[in-house]
Amino acid sequence: MVDTLIARLVEPFELRHATRKAVRRARLYFFDIGVANRLLGRKTLAASTPEYGAAFETYLAHELHAWRDYTASDEPIRYFRTQDGLEVDFILGDHTAVEVKSTSLANEKHAKPLLQLHALHKVRRRLLVTRDRTRRKLGTVEVWPWRESLAALWDGAIV
Repeated sequence: MVDTLIARLVEPFELRHATRKAVRRARLYFFDIGVANRLLGRKTLAASTPEYGAAFETYLAHELHAWRDYTASDEPIRYFRTQDGLEVDFILGDHTAVEVKSTSLANEKHAKPLLQLHALHKVRRRLLVTRDRTRRKLGTVEVWPWRESLAALWDGAIV
């Protein structure tokens, strides 16, 4: 599926000095969430559902890959997940962690995975991309509205 561009793989990020056992399976992102929803018989996605969250994350995954491809960046895009449930959606290089949440009002609970990863592996930036209306901080985590985060990514301000 990867060779025919039907899906993209996101490889796992592995810690150098692991204190928690990480999952080592790649994630698969289908090329078009609309086609996937059609195949599943879904006609709409309500904003507060897990399906909407998965579609939102997939959209951001595709944007990150498009940015990497168009800019010819050699930054790997990976994800991190431990067997006990700690998960961060994307890690750019080994320096920027990105968690995607479809919420329109991010809180400390949404930022927690980024802080937990940072405790295990010091990342320079911790970004929480959401549907919030304004950019702000939750401690050391930067909360970015998704449109603003994509504009900053393409302008070279994120990486």
